[in-house]
Amino acid sequence: MSRERPPEKPSFISTQVERGRYLFLDLNPPAEKEFALVCAGREECAPDYAIHRRGFRYRALEYVAGGRWELEMGGQRWELGPGAVFSYGPGVTYSIRLVDPRNPVKFFVDFAGTRVPTWLRAAGLAEPRPRHLHQTRWIHDLLEQLLDCANLSRAAARRLGHRLGELILLRLREDLRFAGDPHPESYHTFERVRQLLQTDYLRFHTIEALAEACHVTPAYLARLFRRYADETPFQYLTRLKMDHAAELLLHRRRTVKEVAAEVGFDDPYHFSRVFKRVHGVSPAHFRRGQ
Repeated sequence: MSRERPPEKPSFISTQVERGRYLFLDLNPPAEKEFALVCAGREECAPDYAIHRRGFRYRALEYVAGGRWELEMGGQRWELGPGAVFSYGPGVTYSIRLVDPRNPVKFFVDFAGTRVPTWLRAAGLAEPRPRHLHQTRWIHDLLEQLLDCANLSRAAARRLGHRLGELILLRLREDLRFAGDPHPESYHTFERVRQLLQTDYLRFHTIEALAEACHVTPAYLARLFRRYADETPFQYLTRLKMDHAAELLLHRRRTVKEVAAEVGFDDPYHFSRVFKRVHGVSPAHFRRGQ
């Protein structure tokens, strides 16, 4: 299958880069388009890396994966390290320079479209200031997947790149919406509970047992999930168990009764009802459908 020749690097790509991976999809999107992923890149920067711009044509998102950097934007100055993320665009003057060249890696994604400012605002990235991601594995994975689109045909790269760009912005909105919470201890408690559930969900059969293991009351646990999640703690626990059940049904030769028992259900008929409520099909239909 023939592939279109990838476009040349545009002039805004810095020459102070020792190694770079890039994806160029649509450098001149229509002004009326709602969403377009313009380009993306991963750059291992030279020790003298420094950029100063007075405005930028696109809505740009940058993520610091390594090194120490100094960012000046909106009349303020910050030192950035791994996990920092910030945005700039038309009318924004900013400067960034490398101050510690150990592992000097950053990613960028450039967007265009009428919906993009709203999505950046929802993530708290419309203001000229950096934010910090406490969990970074997901953004590494998504950005690397995005850059891998350069190996696809142009049509496939545009389709997948568009979806991955949307996913990055949506995930940033979720991860950054509680950054700067005036009561961060409550969010840390929620994260501690969530991480315990993710690693040990088969251990718990009741929310009371989970609350006791986390040294909080069931009522406080319910308030945490009401504040920081879109589901109750019991719904979250049930979803994890049903995802595990689906994996067992898909890849292991277990009966429905055996799977039900493994995820904590004595009654396989009750398990089947819960499985269908979560996944939309019964365990038997799920196995046959796969």
